[in-house]
Amino acid sequence: MADATFTSILEESNNRLWGVHFVVPTKIAEQFITKESKRVVCTLNKEVTFQCGILFGKKDTTLITVNAKIRKQLQLSIGDKVHVQLTKDASEYGLPITEEFKHAMQLDEEASLLFHAITPGAQRTLLYIAANIKNSNGRILRALAILDHLKQTNGKVNYKQLNEAIKLTSQKAQ
Repeated sequence: MADATFTSILEESNNRLWGVHFVVPTKIAEQFITKESKRVVCTLNKEVTFQCGILFGKKDTTLITVNAKIRKQLQLSIGDKVHVQLTKDASEYGLPITEEFKHAMQLDEEASLLFHAITPGAQRTLLYIAANIKNSNGRILRALAILDHLKQTNGKVNYKQLNEAIKLTSQKAQ
């Protein structure tokens, strides 16, 4: 599958979860959306590359959200034009996996099996949570807390309980 490039405009979403997005032309989106996946690697203005999913908006529109960190990095505001390059995401999880998380799963087969049994979306959420910390020690503690949570809940993710477990782990480390 070939890459696709196009220009779009940042828009504020009516959906509180999405924040800011740009529209992906339907013909381009159709090239990347399959029954198995709608994950892509997106490069904005030839500067910032990130993994994401193509979402379905109202009136059969397709779009990609752009978080505040990326907007700040590129100094983008609502109404700005963005040059977009899309490539099909062929990665295993649709998000980067930290070395710390990968290693923790290698050491705990039960937790690894539970992690791989949850939905791809839940996997990505947990990988995001695990990676969203700056230092390696914090990422190790967070990976262990996540995998321990999966074992305690038999693979059923309860984000409130998980958040509490992460807080406790962080407090013990200090």
